[in-house]
Amino acid sequence: MCSQSGLLASGKKHELVECLSQKNTEFDLHYGKIGSIPNSTAGMMRLCVSQLRAILRKHQILDLGTKEELIIRVWLLKAGYLEGAFSREHLCILHMIEVVMTIRSTQEELSSTV
Repeated sequence: MCSQSGLLASGKKHELVECLSQKNTEFDLHYGKIGSIPNSTAGMMRLCVSQLRAILRKHQILDLGTKEELIIRVWLLKAGYLEGAFSREHLCILHMIEVVMTIRSTQEELSSTV
């Protein structure tokens, strides 16, 4: 792929993938423009992980996870429902707060009886 695009075909794999994603003229994804994101599922699956992460980074969104998770976050960004991408994390944080409050109240009850 590198030689077809006119790039050097030697180097580390992640560097080659990054060069290919920057060279990609089909989509202007390097700048994270919403309009340049593919509308189809097949188009989204053709994007490499570095392109998906570049889009998310440009919009200051968490860019960690599997390719499927990144695709979901990009879809939600494109659709305008970004808060949905982190609903599971949000519920986990709320549950942790609830557990901490329960532990604290239990400790206060135990310390008052001693």
